[in-house]
Amino acid sequence: MSYEILVKPAAQRQLKKLPIEIQQNLIVLIESLAEEPRLFGCKKLKGRQNQYRV
Repeated sequence: MSYEILVKPAAQRQLKKLPIEIQQNLIVLIESLAEEPRLFGCKKLKGRQNQYRV
């Protein structure tokens, strides 16, 4: 099963400010969350339904 990844515009703007190598690494990580959204060490956000912090 594949999930949809939504990146807020503010996060996109912050990502563009980073060096290109870091951008590329983060994009790969973010895209991998579509296949496995709950990586080792992720935590459920209190007071939120089905939202986690990586």
